[in-house]
Amino acid sequence: MDLIITTRFSQTIMMPSLIFDCYYQIFEYLEQNRTTLHACILVNRQWCQAAVPILWRQPFSLLYNFPHPSDYSLEAWQMRAGQLVETLFLSLTEEEKKSLRKKKLSLPSFTNSTIHNRPTPIFNYAGFMRIMDFGEAYGVLLAWIRYSKGITGSCTFQVKPSLNQISPPKKILRSVIKLLGSVHFVRNKKLRTELAVCKTFAKLLMRKSWTMKSLIIDKIHHSPVPEELLFIGKYPGSKNCLSQLTNLICTTKSNKAKFLLAISKVSHHLRNLTIWISYPSTQSYPYKPEMGRRSIRRRNEVIEQAEALVQLIQSQDRLISFEIGYCPTALELIVDSLKTQAKSLRRINFHGVNFSDARPLTGLANCHRLEKLKFITCVWLNERALQPLTTIKFPYLRKIDVNTPIPSSVISAIIKNSNWNIEKLKFEDVTTATDTITPKVIQTIAEHCPNLVRLSYRPTIKEMPQLVQLVTNCKKLATLILTGARYPEIDVNSVFRDMAKQQLPNLKHLSIQTALTLTPNTLNEFFTISKAPIETLEFYQAQCFCDHHLDVVLNCLKPTLKNLRIQTYRTIPDTSIVRAREIIEFVHVYPM
Repeated sequence: MDLIITTRFSQTIMMPSLIFDCYYQIFEYLEQNRTTLHACILVNRQWCQAAVPILWRQPFSLLYNFPHPSDYSLEAWQMRAGQLVETLFLSLTEEEKKSLRKKKLSLPSFTNSTIHNRPTPIFNYAGFMRIMDFGEAYGVLLAWIRYSKGITGSCTFQVKPSLNQISPPKKILRSVIKLLGSVHFVRNKKLRTELAVCKTFAKLLMRKSWTMKSLIIDKIHHSPVPEELLFIGKYPGSKNCLSQLTNLICTTKSNKAKFLLAISKVSHHLRNLTIWISYPSTQSYPYKPEMGRRSIRRRNEVIEQAEALVQLIQSQDRLISFEIGYCPTALELIVDSLKTQAKSLRRINFHGVNFSDARPLTGLANCHRLEKLKFITCVWLNERALQPLTTIKFPYLRKIDVNTPIPSSVISAIIKNSNWNIEKLKFEDVTTATDTITPKVIQTIAEHCPNLVRLSYRPTIKEMPQLVQLVTNCKKLATLILTGARYPEIDVNSVFRDMAKQQLPNLKHLSIQTALTLTPNTLNEFFTISKAPIETLEFYQAQCFCDHHLDVVLNCLKPTLKNLRIQTYRTIPDTSIVRAREIIEFVHVYPM
């Protein structure tokens, strides 16, 4: 079908029609722009058929997409949520509609006066869904029930806005979270309606959706979700719906053992798997004889979930990325199961894991194709648990991210076994056997990481001279971030003078997030001699930075600098800040 366009000179132009695949690829770029996609649906049938699948790929996340921030309100969001669910529920069977009527819900779509006036949906909207966040879905279903009953306010989750979405006002978000906190998933008379609606929605999704690609359960708030949503693996149609699932994120507080077992029987092509066994507020520590019944019960639940996760891992054909979070016990069982994915596994992330009682994680020694390794907010990282990492070579390892104390011997051994391929490193705190031993991590990095591009490290006073060797050997270094405490101040003038003697043609991001002492002359010498094309410069917790330092920055980095962030104890005159903003695109000055 050709598109007829009339110009302002009253000339009619026939625009030739493209094939369906071309329209679909074009509309892919508008995935997060709800308003534009909706306008495309109204052009003609071909545009409609190409745009509807994209619009309904993840419909709940688009509920926050308002043209203007002032348009956002709880009532407006609730109305949108109600209309979206009503559209979905038009595809329910008569038995499901009758079941919901028995709950005495005054739902507009199900009343006798309107149900016959609502036509059968043109599309199978549920079949287009590819990304499902059950945390979002539960909030939307509650909002629909309250909207249908004329109750103002809704109970929903905050969705992280995308680049094309507008952030909701803070007052509304606070009221949303407050309403969310008032909900308790307890089986009583008040919640039977909500649970019945959740079960109906889950069954509809499994029956109508063709191939779900991503399933997310409470990625943001980590709250319990109704069991009716966790039973999806047992509902009719789940085998077809979840057979092509590639991304699974489950961080809910609910016991997810049965859910994981059900998924292991229908989904065998997962590529990314994120599972949090417990949660910080409820995390139980390794079992001790003096523990009470409650702690023992929690421990048994953790073991039950860990065993279910092991079965899920072993049932996959090619797992690429794996994250385990807040696992207080049975960690070695989960890690040992990764042996079955050794040929495909590329990324492993330990999040909030307690290693205090963990036995050597021998399963990691088989994952020799790892490219990324992370330890985020973990507890008691020790040589005993990580010993297998020190004995195996990781020829493809490119990134290590550790923001928790870790023995320097382990880090040095991993770096030496990386075959010079490491490009990104981040260490917040490196420990040694005694305080008298000087860590040689920076020296090891300089000797074994010639391809290093990004380094974030917290050096001690004794390690500062090793930075010279680092910039000498790592010529590709583009980002250098030095972190540390506010006290005591560390004099690095001599170190930066020696670093200035090295050519730094690729250094574009320099961030000093600790109390370092630098004179304006040293800073001028460093920028002038090294010829570093710095685009982003950051000084946090700086006790020495003043207007003279700012003048040096403006004079030396004027051609390249685009972003400047300063946090200093000293007062910088407003005239200097105004001058900086005239030269640099982004200037941020924060008081201490």
